[in-house]
Amino acid sequence: VEPPRALRPIARGVLRVRASRVALFASLGMLSALACTVLAPLWLLALGPVLLGAPHLIADARYLVVRPGLHRRPAVVLVLVAVTALVVCTPLGARAGALGVVAALFVARGLAPRARALACLAATLALVLPSWLFPRASDYLFAHLHNLVAVALWWALFRPRTAPSVRAIPLALFAVAFLSLLAGAWDPLVALAGGWSAPSSGTPLGSHLLALAPFPTHLTFARRALLAFAFAQSVHYALWLRVIPDEARARETPRTFR
Repeated sequence: VEPPRALRPIARGVLRVRASRVALFASLGMLSALACTVLAPLWLLALGPVLLGAPHLIADARYLVVRPGLHRRPAVVLVLVAVTALVVCTPLGARAGALGVVAALFVARGLAPRARALACLAATLALVLPSWLFPRASDYLFAHLHNLVAVALWWALFRPRTAPSVRAIPLALFAVAFLSLLAGAWDPLVALAGGWSAPSSGTPLGSHLLALAPFPTHLTFARRALLAFAFAQSVHYALWLRVIPDEARARETPRTFR
């Protein structure tokens, strides 16, 4: 579908330049995620992982492991397989991820032996020890913080390609939407849209609150934390599946329909 004739010069200029194109699609993704979060949060939580979970994991592997060539290193592959097995086959949860961070430091290149030892000690004290002492709280924290990983990686890995002033637009949208959901600004609209009642989605609200919301007995705060999680998870998917692939392209111009 072509834009109206009067808007074609503007659209052409926006879409041909990577920085403006990425900012546009990132902003649209965040606005769409906010709309879906407010109108149908339980459906978003039910369908998002089913439809987008596997593709986003493939994107993780593609841009974090394969493109840098890490899959050619046996030690890295061994760490990935071991951590994946711990996550899938054991109930360790966030504790497996914390162990994976320490294991990854052992096979990281560019670290002197003393620097590696200090990094492993710091990771153990900051991640492994708290996750074993407070497993339930660590699972909650990991579930919410991992959605911010895509935002952090987008900023860190592609910073030279996108001007900070342009990148600030979707980042500001994300911050405003996330904080407004936690503050309860959208609560009346969620209730008006019937977002908390979706029996056909397969998972009732109470199950989501127990799995993802800290302090589930404080219903108001728990619901707001759940909304923030649903929004951040959708943004996480949008960045990995649309924005980061565009940033990682060798060519400045977008792909053609052909």
